[in-house]
Amino acid sequence: SGGLCEKGRIDLEREMKKIFASVLPNVPFQAHIGENFQIHYTMTNGEPAGLSTAQKVLGYGSYAAGLSMIAPQYQNILEMEGVWDVAGNVSGSRVSSCPIVLDAPTTSMVKENKKMFLQKVTEILPQVVITTFVEEEDEEAWKVIKDGIGQLAMIYISGPETEESDLYWMGQSYQASSQNKDLKYIQSTIREME
Repeated sequence: SGGLCEKGRIDLEREMKKIFASVLPNVPFQAHIGENFQIHYTMTNGEPAGLSTAQKVLGYGSYAAGLSMIAPQYQNILEMEGVWDVAGNVSGSRVSSCPIVLDAPTTSMVKENKKMFLQKVTEILPQVVITTFVEEEDEEAWKVIKDGIGQLAMIYISGPETEESDLYWMGQSYQASSQNKDLKYIQSTIREME
């Protein structure tokens, strides 16, 4: 149909496909957004494609990035009289994109893909919140975005039976948990890392 929702889906799909192709170049499949706004993948011959977990994560990230770039543009055009003329031909904008949250996006990726993904996500979006567990061997991949990080925070845990532990980030140690027998239950707080 030619409704505003369909035109928006077309714009979102175009942005998502650009991003998906940049994070997964030279693959024999494509990402699509269906009428119900769900992602599906096809081989170049039109057959359904089976993706690895890491490839699906990149697909979801591309969808979220495309949405964060196109949504502000739609907020602007919905006020316009010629919205029907513009919708369906709207391009995303990095400058006015909405921040997005990615929950542990690199967990299922191999080392080379982690580095590439982190580099690409910071090129595409100006503001991203990433929650993750960073292992010591992941440090090299995360160095790619170290200078672009505006704020670092961690979840600090304390409780009556909690053991002391440290978190390591870029060669620096931070206390991540401690025992506090005055507490009845485990408590978590978010602490900034400097």
